[in-house]
Parts: sequence; structure tokens; C-alpha cells
Amino acid sequence: MQRLFFFGRIPPPGRIFSFAFFRETPDIIIVRANSRKQAKTSGMPMFKYGHMKETSVENEKNIEAEIAELLSGVGLQLLEFSLGRQKGNVKVKAVIYSPKGTGTDECTKAYRLILPRIQLATNNQNPEIEVASPGIDRLIKTKREWQAFVGNAIKVLEKDQTEWVSGILKSADETAVVLENRNGRKTYEYTAIVKARLDSSYKGE
Repeated sequence: MQRLFFFGRIPPPGRIFSFAFFRETPDIIIVRANSRKQAKTSGMPMFKYGHMKETSVENEKNIEAEIAELLSGVGLQLLEFSLGRQKGNVKVKAVIYSPKGTGTDECTKAYRLILPRIQLATNNQNPEIEVASPGIDRLIKTKREWQAFVGNAIKVLEKDQTEWVSGILKSADETAVVLENRNGRKTYEYTAIVKARLDSSYKGE
């Protein structure tokens, strides 16, 4: 899981979009259009900044479930999703994952699947959509992520402990996860874990 940063750089009017790569922050594709005319002709969304009002929780959850199903059909998992609005503008953020690797190709594939669904759901033809990979040291936040990262090296910090424990995540269910390292296998209840993240430095035993 390589850590890359990929974004569309806004060009002068009439110029073709250009892109840049940076080995910092998680893999992110941010596609920007320089004008409404350019957005319509290129199929790329306008990109604006500002505080976004959240959509209703129920509606967002329904959209999230539909997008997760779409991505699942092409071997991608939706780890994180948010949808906001401001003055008619729509902004979407999605973090995706593939066990086979999550790079710019996967992010682009996800973007192309997400775009028409958001256009239909929000009646907005130029939404802002940001698609990211998890990055190599992602903080694990939800049970969905635990289950997605089975087979990966992770590290956990338990309550009342100061040392992180690293190993391979062998399983994850509704209440606990199983981690394996040179000391064998150990079960960790979610309630006992203070923090957990992917461990890119783990070399195995």
C-alpha cells in the first residue's frame, strides 16, 4: 500500500488538466474544474472551498450503502464516506481499499462509479468528489475497517499500556479482533483498544 498524493492542479482557462504526485499524505485524487464551462465539457466537477452543511443522516447512510455496493462489485471496499452541502454545492469524501493494492487506478475507478450516483442523488451535475486510499499507517476507526484489513500488519495500544503491540490481523468480528505475532495469537476486545493503526514497519517474525 504505497503512500502517494495525487491531485488535479487547476490550469489557466482553456488548458488541459495536469496532475502531480507527492510521496506524502494518503493517496488522494482531487479532480478540479477551472470553470463551470470546463466542468461540463470535461465531465470533471467544480472545486470550491468553504464550510459544508451535512445532509440528513438517513439520506447519507442510504447513499453510502448504495455506493459501497457499487464499489464492492469491482473489488473495492468503502471505508469512509461523507457528504455535505453549501449553497447548492455538494462535496463528497470517500476512502476506499482493495486488498490487491489501492493506487490511482483504483481511486479513479471509484470516482467514476461515485460521480453519477451523487449526481442523481443530489440533483447536482458538478459535485466535488475526493477519493483517497487509506495510506500506509491509517488509524483504524470502525469495525468495517477492522474487517477490511484482515491479513494486514497492524499495531494496537491497549488501555493502561504504554507499548504498542504489532502483528498480523487474523480475524475481526462484532466484538473483538485476533492478532498474531511471535508470541502466538491474542484476542483483543474493541473496548480494550485505545488506538490501532496499520503498521507499515512490521517485518514479521
